[in-house]
Amino acid sequence: LIIVMLIAAAISLCWSAFLINPLTVGRNRYFMESRQSATPFSTVTSIFRTPYLNVVKVMLLTNLKIALGSLLIIPGIYWSYCYMQVGYLMAENPSLTTGRAMELSKEMMEGEKWNYFVLQLSFFGWLLLCAFTFGIGGFFLEPYMQATYAEFYAAMRSKALAAGMTTTDELGG
Repeated sequence: LIIVMLIAAAISLCWSAFLINPLTVGRNRYFMESRQSATPFSTVTSIFRTPYLNVVKVMLLTNLKIALGSLLIIPGIYWSYCYMQVGYLMAENPSLTTGRAMELSKEMMEGEKWNYFVLQLSFFGWLLLCAFTFGIGGFFLEPYMQATYAEFYAAMRSKALAAGMTTTDELGG
């Protein structure tokens, strides 16, 4: 039973690291590009043609740090908000190092964690309504939420560029 559980955990970790995390970064890229023009859906899978293994490494190490912090609860919550923008940063520049992506995300979220929490909380009523529709409403709510989070990232990106935390060379156009 323990061996089966270990195998299942290993498969789950590989599934998350090599497929789910890159698709999440691709989704972030899709919603960021959709802010300005019509974007093909193939943008979601475009992350598999970029420095794919770097994206896997950065997202895996970020999620691992958050998971280890979650063992003590408060550090996990704090780090999850600090590193909330790592997926968007990797969508813009898949070549960022783990340290730089985490550092930049933490700087961008400085003083904005409460605002992001309130933004997430604003969807609570909609999520309850989705529960009453047995999740069907989620097909409409999820794109709305992701577009809103992409707008939040765009605001944080502008703030970071204005404050001199990064440059357009590092983040792209």
